Amino acid sequence: MSDSLHSSRIVKTTRQNPFPARNKGYVSRLIFRIFSILGISFFLALAAYFANPNAPRYGGNGLKEGEILLENVQSGSIWVDARSQAEYVEGHVKGAINVNENSYFAQIGAFLDAISTGKPAIVYCAAESCDSSFNVMRMLKRETGYPDIYVLHGGWLAIKEAKLPLETGYPNYRLGGSER
Repeated sequence: MSDSLHSSRIVKTTRQNPFPARNKGYVSRLIFRIFSILGISFFLALAAYFANPNAPRYGGNGLKEGEILLENVQSGSIWVDARSQAEYVEGHVKGAINVNENSYFAQIGAFLDAISTGKPAIVYCAAESCDSSFNVMRMLKRETGYPDIYVLHGGWLAIKEAKLPLETGYPNYRLGGSER
């Protein structure tokens, strides 16, 4: 009797999977959703970056050692253009001195005359992160011992965006018989 009583109380239950994540296809759908969200976020961030008209086009917030932001440049500073002589002639900051790596020793005299004012010197070149400006800054500091020499963060692009006064030609530079 106990066997029959016991057998009538047996209830057949199905055991449920305690790990639903192991269901077929769940992991692949989860990974797809994660990458979809990341991809959409990435493209929205890019769109926001390029659509912002106030964002500087020449770089981020991090300054390298020896760099200075345009808004921190003192008025009356000495401008040093580290670009080639041809680029300098096409346009440069008004009153800038052209001192570049290729003609450094031929051009350093103008810089030595300018530093007698005691004003800081700001070196710039064509690109946002141009090695020429840093090389010229190091050479000028080493050769002249003048400590207040900085590289402009953003370079020529920052100057053009700020609409600083520009000029063309080269002081005492003659091209085709006419002064430019």
